[in-house]
Amino acid sequence: MRLKTEKFDYHLPQELIAQTPFEPRSRLLILNHPLLQVFAN
Repeated sequence: MRLKTEKFDYHLPQELIAQTPFEPRSRLLILNHPLLQVFAN
């Protein structure tokens, strides 16, 4: 299955784009799909 880049072409108003990171930052979750394991970093 190929990802179509035209699906990412949409209008996004400037006021909806974050200017600073959200605090507190969430932890990174990694999904190891073949083994169906989730790792929290």
